[in-house]
Amino acid sequence: MTDSGDDRRRADGDAGGEILIDRTTEVGSAALAAALAAKDVAAIGQALRHDYVVVPQIRTPEGELQVRVFESEHPDGPTPYELCLFSSTETLAAYLADNPDREFALQRGQSLAPFLEQYRTVIERVVFDPAGPHPMMAIVDDVLQSLQPQPGDDDVAWVASAPGGSLEEATLPLDPR
Repeated sequence: MTDSGDDRRRADGDAGGEILIDRTTEVGSAALAAALAAKDVAAIGQALRHDYVVVPQIRTPEGELQVRVFESEHPDGPTPYELCLFSSTETLAAYLADNPDREFALQRGQSLAPFLEQYRTVIERVVFDPAGPHPMMAIVDDVLQSLQPQPGDDDVAWVASAPGGSLEEATLPLDPR
């Protein structure tokens, strides 16, 4: 998915076209946003295990997409990067501001574990919604621990308890253009 240069996001459609998605809190994880607002570490872990997060992407010179990391506060130190994750496309847009590289992916939080394992020696921390409204940060080991399955984890119950109560009712706010 990419930004079209304004306040919309787009995703490659199955037929090779694009779907424009407005900047919104509805694309991402309401559960993660609520957990960040409450500063509830257990709920953040649960949202990461069961829900999707907005993950910035960047294209390599070969055109491949990869997870995008940002310089840490200590770019000359042993861990010069941080991974920024977002609860919505709205919080991602606030962080990126005028940056022209605006591609992102919606990923299950658990899918980030291999990336974090591979790059733990150069990632200083993981930052959630760094531009707000409720930013939080954690060291890589804590995030990896929170991604481990917990007693009582139940994906079906998680989906059923989500607003709307089913995946069939999920909608994306599409730009009419």
